[in-house]
Amino acid sequence: MSQERPGRAGPPPATALREAGEWRERWSAHGQPWRTEPEIAAERQRSLAERRAVVPNLARGVFPFSGMALTRADVEWLLATHEQGCGPVVWDEEGQRTREGLDLRGADLHGVDLSGLPLARLRGGLMEHEWRTATKALLEAAAIHLEQADLSHAHLEGARLEGAHLEEARLGHAQLAQANLSFAYLEGAYLSEAELPGAMLLGAQLCGALLTDARLEGASLRNAMLAGAELSGAHLEGARLGEARLAGCRLAAGELARIRRWRPDFSAELAGADLVGAFFDAATTLDDAILGDAVYGAVSLADARLGGVNLAVVRWELVPELGDERAARRLAGEEGAKDEAAVHELRIAVRANRQLAVALQEQGMNEEAARYAYRAQVLQRSVLWRQLRRGDTHTLGPWLFSWLLNLLGGYGYRMWRILAAYGVVVSAATLAYYLLGLHAAPHLTWQVALLSSITAFHGRVFSEQFAPGSAQAWVAAGEAITGLIVESIFIAMLAQRFFGK
Repeated sequence: MSQERPGRAGPPPATALREAGEWRERWSAHGQPWRTEPEIAAERQRSLAERRAVVPNLARGVFPFSGMALTRADVEWLLATHEQGCGPVVWDEEGQRTREGLDLRGADLHGVDLSGLPLARLRGGLMEHEWRTATKALLEAAAIHLEQADLSHAHLEGARLEGAHLEEARLGHAQLAQANLSFAYLEGAYLSEAELPGAMLLGAQLCGALLTDARLEGASLRNAMLAGAELSGAHLEGARLGEARLAGCRLAAGELARIRRWRPDFSAELAGADLVGAFFDAATTLDDAILGDAVYGAVSLADARLGGVNLAVVRWELVPELGDERAARRLAGEEGAKDEAAVHELRIAVRANRQLAVALQEQGMNEEAARYAYRAQVLQRSVLWRQLRRGDTHTLGPWLFSWLLNLLGGYGYRMWRILAAYGVVVSAATLAYYLLGLHAAPHLTWQVALLSSITAFHGRVFSEQFAPGSAQAWVAAGEAITGLIVESIFIAMLAQRFFGK
């Protein structure tokens, strides 16, 4: 039996719905199709007009609508009567882009439905020359409060929302071209498919924000916090991400308390940003961007179109493993996790590491490329093992071969392993020749046994005076076969290391 949620009103009566439809028709007839609410009462109009007439006082932190709770109907009336009835700024008309939008600094609009409203050039925070010298108290006093507000499809082009509170706000498909959201609080905000070309997001708090398929061409995200943000499919061509933090992190207690006012289940620990399928180009800048954290994880990059972005400016030593791999291993290690799901995630991680390795190799970063190419091989072996566990016997051979390659040479990226294998095989054979010679001819000294082992390892079995069929002859033959395998792998490693093949 369903229960009605507390505090939520039931459906409006039919008369109210009929009146709402009549109001929409009336506003459309007056050229204001964005209006949906009935006209506010005359007394409320006078109150808003009085507040709008208040002269802002920056020194005292006084703004026309400071601390005043507004509704959608209020905002609609303010837009309709803006600048003596000129109405809202029409961004598509270039001549209007110098007009001032509504000044709603300090206003309380949390949870209000503002979807589809023409709010271009809205003023909801201090301008750059003001906030550079402003105190923290003044910045907070000027900030508009739009926590959990619905701004989907709203027109916010050129809006000045520095320091605005937009935690958990819904901005899907919103138009934010050239908007200034520097130092804004956008944790958990929904910005899927939002248009943000040329937007300023300097120092913006975007932890856990959803920016899938968002358009961020030419946007400035310098020093922005993007831990836990989802940017899959986002367009970052020409975006400036210098010193931005995209690695995972743990939120400070104060920040977490602020966010949890609006989203109680917000995690204290966030993974790296999700950049799966994101678009970059040569104009994108990543100077000193932080992409990884050894404790909380790194960015996910599977299928990202890196498009010539300069990767040399990133500190790759901070990215021991990509977020794709971390997520795949977490799923694979979960109790009850299905092998099909684990294999799927592992394959994505393989692809991500290989793609990054290729991009780094193209930019001459061979050491960094080798690290991720090696990670891809290790993950591919895990894929084969998972498939073998599912009963796919065709993967037994590839898995054994992969295991052998890793053991002997780390897939060509661990040169010391092949040298260690050489030493182990030669030493073991030397010991065998010496011990076998104690009870049968020929008896070999340690020095001769070592020389015989080295010679046999490199294939000169028949140069030794071992009796055919003797134990020493069998050891020599086995050592020769082992030596052939080890030498082949060693040559392949050298070719890969020095000739890139």
